[in-house]
Amino acid sequence: MRSLFSEYYKPENETLHAAWGSALVCFDTNVLLNLYKYTEDTREAFFASMRYLKDLNRLWIPYQVGLEYHRRRLDVLYKQVEIYRNLEVSLSSKLNEIKTMFNHFKKHPYLKVNDWIPEYEELFAKTQKEIRDLETIHPDYSVNDVILSRVTDLFDGLVGSDYNPKQLEDLYKDGKVRYEKQIPPGYKDEKKEDKKNENNQNNDKKSAADERRKFGDLIVWKQLIDKARERKIDVIFVTDDAKEDWWRLDKSGLARPELMKEFKEQTEHEVYIYKSELFLENATINFDIGIAQNAVDEVKDVKELDEEVNEVEESTAQTVIAKQILDGYLAPTWQEWARIIEGQKFDAGHERADEIFRSSMISRKLAEDYLRLQELAARHSRITQFYDRARNMIPKHLHEKPDNSRDLNPKEGESPN
Repeated sequence: MRSLFSEYYKPENETLHAAWGSALVCFDTNVLLNLYKYTEDTREAFFASMRYLKDLNRLWIPYQVGLEYHRRRLDVLYKQVEIYRNLEVSLSSKLNEIKTMFNHFKKHPYLKVNDWIPEYEELFAKTQKEIRDLETIHPDYSVNDVILSRVTDLFDGLVGSDYNPKQLEDLYKDGKVRYEKQIPPGYKDEKKEDKKNENNQNNDKKSAADERRKFGDLIVWKQLIDKARERKIDVIFVTDDAKEDWWRLDKSGLARPELMKEFKEQTEHEVYIYKSELFLENATINFDIGIAQNAVDEVKDVKELDEEVNEVEESTAQTVIAKQILDGYLAPTWQEWARIIEGQKFDAGHERADEIFRSSMISRKLAEDYLRLQELAARHSRITQFYDRARNMIPKHLHEKPDNSRDLNPKEGESPN
């Protein structure tokens, strides 16, 4: 029975040991890009493993991986530097939140709020200075990218060939059918790309890059199959993609059985799919190199952080706007709250809006999502509470549906409080 349904079983130890001694090892784009996120020791552990495999003629990457690496590298570099600024902004936000909370208790007979606030201000200022100091010593890979140089040297002559336009066209057609049927891999990327295209004013025509990006995982997969068939060899594929179109939904840590079955049927060989931390653990056992446990732990931490970031990025605009509002970066007047509550769109080009978004360091793109505040209120309990408090600040006559002639400014003597 096992031989008929081997894709559902974890390979036996003897089989795995043999694969680690002879299989072709291929790395996904995210593994190469994550080299920028590791400390030097952990990064060196990967490079040592790659050098070991290269010496044995067992190192290779698909053309699609090389293409994505070069296309996305600068974006990764930018985000690594951007983290410092985001931390500073987040700390300022959190300090404002703490001070606002303390100010509610200024008249409490026993709480020493006035003594605590300066202590927190000093602590946060010290931390922000440390962040700025660290930013100054962060390597400027945009000027001298030693990681790019090493990756280039390692994979020189070890990158597969690209598909021609006809092959890509056929793959896209096949990919559309696969995605509709949710056949792995790659179908989880479809919605992400469609969402990007919604924000593209020229989305009548998808660019070749958009189409290729949408089917990127599938291209990688097909090129792995082609290489295994060409060399008549098993493949170990290392990826930090954590989506369900690569991995089983249970806690087994095994790849999707559909992938294992398709690979074997197409190549008559096996594929073993690993996440980076498990690759390093097995490299420690099977390769004649030394890899410290802290390198494995760091890889795991980086992957978990990336997964959290990816979850947030699915609704980045909404969550950022919500947080900025709650933390006081946006300070709509009560008249503006009235417009929102009564269903009138808050014009993103309005002078007041320009002032808000400039002073809060929020991009114009995020300004558009400010119009969806009521939708946020339904999704987030904290926003709902804030929304209710804001509504209570509005004079009762504004709770009625306004006619076109109604002035939203308060009458003389009236106060929003």
